[in-house]
Amino acid sequence: MSFGKRGSRVAGVLAVAATFLVAGCAGVANQASNQAQAAVDPNATVRVGISVPPSQNDPLQVRSELAALPYLSAQFDTLIGIDAAGAPKPLLAQSWEVSPDGTSMTLKLRQGAVFHDGSPIDQTAVVANLQRAMQSQNPLVQVKFGKAAAVAPEGTDSVRITLKAPDPLLVSNLSSPVMGMVSPAGFATVGTAPIGSGPYRFVSQTQDSATFARFDGYWDPAGKAPAAQLVIKSIPDNAARVNALRAGQLDFINAQPDQAKDLKSLESDPTNKVQFVKTQATAAVFLNIGRGPLADPRVRQALNYAVDRQALNQALVGGICPPTPQPFPTGSGNVPDLDTAYPHDPAKVKQLLTEAGVPNLTLRGLFSNGALAASMAPAIQGQFQAAGIGFDMSPVQPGEARATFRRGEADFLVLQINAEIDPALIIRNNFVGGDSPGGISAELKAGADKVLAMSESDPARDAALQDFSRAAVQTPTHVLLCAVPSGFAYKSSVVGTDTMPWLSVAQNTDFRTLGKTTAA
Repeated sequence: MSFGKRGSRVAGVLAVAATFLVAGCAGVANQASNQAQAAVDPNATVRVGISVPPSQNDPLQVRSELAALPYLSAQFDTLIGIDAAGAPKPLLAQSWEVSPDGTSMTLKLRQGAVFHDGSPIDQTAVVANLQRAMQSQNPLVQVKFGKAAAVAPEGTDSVRITLKAPDPLLVSNLSSPVMGMVSPAGFATVGTAPIGSGPYRFVSQTQDSATFARFDGYWDPAGKAPAAQLVIKSIPDNAARVNALRAGQLDFINAQPDQAKDLKSLESDPTNKVQFVKTQATAAVFLNIGRGPLADPRVRQALNYAVDRQALNQALVGGICPPTPQPFPTGSGNVPDLDTAYPHDPAKVKQLLTEAGVPNLTLRGLFSNGALAASMAPAIQGQFQAAGIGFDMSPVQPGEARATFRRGEADFLVLQINAEIDPALIIRNNFVGGDSPGGISAELKAGADKVLAMSESDPARDAALQDFSRAAVQTPTHVLLCAVPSGFAYKSSVVGTDTMPWLSVAQNTDFRTLGKTTAA
């Protein structure tokens, strides 16, 4: 089992506590070397198993960005891409420039790129896509592109986006799969018959799978799909995905940290490989601080003392989810001293709840019935109950979990903070955004506003992120548990695992680089 190091913003070397973990970054390096030497079968079909099912295919109708990413990224290119380390890279825009006052961006378009219907990805098409995004009523799209005031051609090969106000996150926003480029001729039918712009074209879709075929007219010879077909199949049950890989029914799966024993067994067969990459994702109990006793910071502090993070890490995930109560478990914004800020302390829990006037606290909420959250939720419930806190919870499907919690009708949601290509997006999405339906403290809001107003290149930004971390721990909004790595298991014949876009950001990542060797 190998652990990779990815990008300075979101990754580092994972400190491994489980005794069965054996390889470090060298494992990934060796893998990359071996993959470079292998001959890829251009007629192969790569079969991928993930936890979430496909939905409709219109990027602008997406409800869960990361759940949709694997299905959208195969068939739609964005103007700006994301590499395996989580850094922006040119895609359909070969370059871009932000005005000195931050109120506009000019993107120079790549010449010769075409949609899957053969029509050019030119100024007219890109402007039409961006104007369509401006008109979208989807809250997720409005977060990504809501500051756009106008879009127009610039010169002969560029597009200019004019903003209502500076948006330091615009580069990251344009790389989101919800901003994928669609053929304007197919706007009306994109949900069911998409005409895309990526390395794979849409073939068919069922309730639990989607099939894509290589698009031979793709603009980038080096980025052309290595497989003839890509099939992405939804298998929500973790053990069932492992068994399907073991039986040869799948070539590649996402692997959850709580599958330690299954993964150890899987890797004992030399035809299988397992890889984990550290990210800024964090297992979490999101809290709605606008509901009753949760408005009192002492109650939220008590909840943080009630959980035994180390016990969760060791018992459930074999030591590969390092305990942390802070929002940035690695990379920019991380403050190492904060990892031990909330030791398990039942006496402190009782003291704080008594001071807050709720010695017999009971909370009612939700847990995502999938992946790591489904495994952690019963253990978290048990720990709260052992500390004298009632913790009644109901399951909700993974793709609906956030939307349901954001209605503001539940006290909590057991899920996770997803890693992002920019740590500021963690603040925007999980604190000032919908994942905090009851809002956040004034101090934390001030720290968030400061970070969100800063450009990525500002030398003071990391210090501002660290200040936000300190405030988020001192007066917590949520109960953050441990740093969740992204995990994958695959057949040894599979190549391209080390270069998948979004690798260090999302577990359901962009599978466009996956291929199979002729020796398969």
